[in-house]
Amino acid sequence: MMAVMSLLFWVLFQGASAFSINRHTRLQKLMIHTPSRGRSILMSDLLDDDLLSPLVAPQSTKSFPQSSPAMTTGSPCIIKVIGVGGGGGNAVNRMVETNINGVEFWTVNTDAQALEKSTAKNTLNIGGIVTRGLGAGGNPSVGKSAADESRDEIAAVVRGADLVFVTAGMGGGTGSGAAPVVAEVAKDMGALTVGVVTKPFGFEGRKRMQQANDAIAELQSKVDTLIVVQRQT
Repeated sequence: MMAVMSLLFWVLFQGASAFSINRHTRLQKLMIHTPSRGRSILMSDLLDDDLLSPLVAPQSTKSFPQSSPAMTTGSPCIIKVIGVGGGGGNAVNRMVETNINGVEFWTVNTDAQALEKSTAKNTLNIGGIVTRGLGAGGNPSVGKSAADESRDEIAAVVRGADLVFVTAGMGGGTGSGAAPVVAEVAKDMGALTVGVVTKPFGFEGRKRMQQANDAIAELQSKVDTLIVVQRQT
């Protein structure tokens, strides 16, 4: 599954690397499909050529934030990938292994020990007061509180980005609770924000699946586009 997510990001980044953004409308070509704010895309949809066509086809009619510097100055597009929680961190590790150029990777977690194992150059331990670096214990409320506590630090991570990918495995504590906050901060700062998340396996239980569904619904309202990867048992 992580290999699938790595491939997905690679495709998006290949499209992004081909452009030097000098007007906000040019950024539209970076997206595979953005018909409406908060649109959710299932992984199976990505096999449809019609969804991939915007990479080479005329621009869509969707409007995007115009505050980002690269959209008006002609400077290169600044892309940041932020993996939130254990699942998001694992996805970032896989992407780092692919040696993608022109992308700034970050791993964000409440678990300080997990961050020590990250292969990303940049890490952020959130919620030091709330969790004391010991993780969210599978509780999304704790994950959210940790992210809220560290909003200023998250803003510093996002600052300067034109395009932000927020990736997480939904159903646990940090990914489910903190990813929507990270996305909200990125979007509020004017970055085009894309969520890429996985749902739990069915055997992981109803509680985890419900937490995932709740988190996905929350995240959808915080991003421009949300890609949901449904795991198969």
